[in-house]
Amino acid sequence: MTEQDVTPKKEVYLIIILVMFMGALVAAVIVVRGFWNVQDTTRREFVPGSLTMKIDEPGRYYVYHEHKSIIKGESIIAKPGFPAGFSFSVKDPAGNSVIVYPNKLLKYFMGGMEGVSHGYFDAAAAGVYMVNVSSSTPVNPGERFVMSAGGNVPALTNKAFINGVDTFLATMALSILLWTAIFAARRIAKKKIYAKIESAKVQANLKELARQNAPTSPESEAAALYMKTKKKKKKK
Repeated sequence: MTEQDVTPKKEVYLIIILVMFMGALVAAVIVVRGFWNVQDTTRREFVPGSLTMKIDEPGRYYVYHEHKSIIKGESIIAKPGFPAGFSFSVKDPAGNSVIVYPNKLLKYFMGGMEGVSHGYFDAAAAGVYMVNVSSSTPVNPGERFVMSAGGNVPALTNKAFINGVDTFLATMALSILLWTAIFAARRIAKKKIYAKIESAKVQANLKELARQNAPTSPESEAAALYMKTKKKKKKK
């Protein structure tokens, strides 16, 4: 085995790079898809007016003032918060009134749109709900207000982002683990190669030392003396 034998092939590095790339791609898809789902399930309408929203699961839902919005081909930019004369009402699928509780704590930024919460209501059952907004005072000409209704948009978008980040970090951790495993395996293999080389050198040195220190037989000594005498005669 040589050092070349323990060097990983190029395909191994390409696989690790591919894992990293696919992880980043999947993470981006998760984030974009999550944002898209939130945006797609959030209903919008000009107010005063009303909108219907289909609720698939019982839970808490919010009404927002989307002060930066794109709706029906129009771009709307307004100050956050509905005018004081606006009032809200919600009816469940059976036509019963649902209480709208005030809540102005939530804010969201999503796909170029921004909104602040106005209130929330608790949906006891799935079905189609009607959200109505009326104004006790006339709305100034040129002023446009957009209401959006849906789930907890900040929490849902954060969840989509966190899921994407978790996926990205998991693939990065896997890539680092693969790099570490390859490096460790190569290092161990190199140590074994160097150990074999050193062992071979030691064995060779021991054999040479044994050969040099080996006792000579009488025949060998006589032969060596004969050759030495013969060389002296030739010189004379």
